[in-house]
Amino acid sequence: MPSCTRTWPSCVGVNLRMQAGLWHNERAEGKAKLERKFMENMAQLRVQQYLAAYGLGARYLDLTVSSATVAEAAQALNCTPGQIAKTLSLLVAGKPILLVTAGDTKLDNHKYKQYFHCKAQMCPRENLTQWVGFSAGGVCPFALQSGVTVYIDKSLTRFDLIYPAGGTAHSAVRLTLAELMMLTQVKELIDVCKLAA
Repeated sequence: MPSCTRTWPSCVGVNLRMQAGLWHNERAEGKAKLERKFMENMAQLRVQQYLAAYGLGARYLDLTVSSATVAEAAQALNCTPGQIAKTLSLLVAGKPILLVTAGDTKLDNHKYKQYFHCKAQMCPRENLTQWVGFSAGGVCPFALQSGVTVYIDKSLTRFDLIYPAGGTAHSAVRLTLAELMMLTQVKELIDVCKLAA
């Protein structure tokens, strides 16, 4: 009597291994996405609690669209790009600092070097959350990790209302410059930026 053993083509085994690998990758990506969402929620809560402690909780704006760039934030908030208080994450002497400036400006390298006595160097994106407490596109200039110094450029004096990020890439905080200075505990403004061409 002939034997009825069935052998699987080798491509089936390869396909199953590929599917298992894809499942593992999808599972890892899903886990990473959940971790990012958790960190985002914690950042949002930290900013909201910080604002509430100053009686400014109602100023937090949770947006339904991205505010990760100046253009996106200005469109979402129906304001000028200059009113977006963009927060630049920089390194000075190996330590992170934040520079808050008007959204329509850029660093003036000469002025920056005169003030900080070094060339401008951006913080690596992958270190932002650990060093500053927020990820790129949502860096809030307050409710930070300890040891981060904040500077505010005088370019923001042109506006009655300004909008820094609220800790996520789809949030903002409606403030006056005086309120921003109070929240960041900045005593004086610096002049290290210029209008972008």
